[in-house]
This record gives sequence, structure tokens and C-alpha cells, in this order.
Amino acid sequence: MLSANGIQVNVINAGVDGDKPVFMVHRLEQGLKNYPEIKVVLFEPGPNEQNKRFNMEYTEKILSQLQEMKMPTIYSSSGMAQSRDEAIITAKKYGAYYYGPWLRDVPKDRVHYTFDAVKSETGHMSAPGCELWAKNMLPLVLQVIKEHNIR
Repeated sequence: MLSANGIQVNVINAGVDGDKPVFMVHRLEQGLKNYPEIKVVLFEPGPNEQNKRFNMEYTEKILSQLQEMKMPTIYSSSGMAQSRDEAIITAKKYGAYYYGPWLRDVPKDRVHYTFDAVKSETGHMSAPGCELWAKNMLPLVLQVIKEHNIR
């Protein structure tokens, strides 16, 4: 989608199924060291950490690290940890762009979602769900690239 907009990039998906923000801290540090050419981070802590305090403690550590690095960051929140209003405040606090909750505008149906977790009402976005999520997020990604003059 970025290529179609004349932007040549390499996208690195550093997500790990079942991950929690506590484990993302170290992986993010290593990823940024291993790939110093990274220009934008899309950070989505996800709903795996059910304990709001732990989720937010490490989510805020990660957002703080990215802010200190002056790394443009798009934050997609988890409804398990924050309301939309709380997430907007968190994004502003750390200078991140707020996209919305991670399933924003992706129907939770069998086309866009897998329902493959232990509880039948939970699971993961399918390939069409991920494609729709990327399409929905594209205008914000383009805005960040433009505002930060990213080449």
C-alpha cells in the first residue's frame, strides 16, 4: 500500500503471538539496535495482558523509550487495558499518534477474525482482517511520514 503511494519501504513485523508488553520492552530495544534504519514504529500492545496495571506499566515504558528516541510512533491501544479516552491521553503524554483500539473498523466476523483461541469469542485477525487494518491505518501512516519528512 505504501509502494502504491510512491513510498519504498521495508516493513518489519516484530509482533509475537500471545505477547505481553512486559516482553515487548526488551524485544523493541533489540529490534531498534538490529535495525537502526527504522523510521516509524506502530505499537500495539494487544489484549494478552489481562492485568491493566502490568499492561499499562510496560506500555508506558515502551512509549517513553520511543519518545526519548524521538521515534515517530503510532499507538493502537487495547480495550482490555484502556478506554479510548485514556488511550488518547496516554498517546499525547508520550508524543505518539493515536490510531484507536487495535480492532478499530475491522469486523469481528469469520472473514476478518479467526476465533482460534481457547475461548471461542477470542482469536486473531485473519489475513483479510490484517489487510483491512493496514488499509484503515494507511492515512495516519502517510500523515506521520509526511509530518516527519521520512524518506
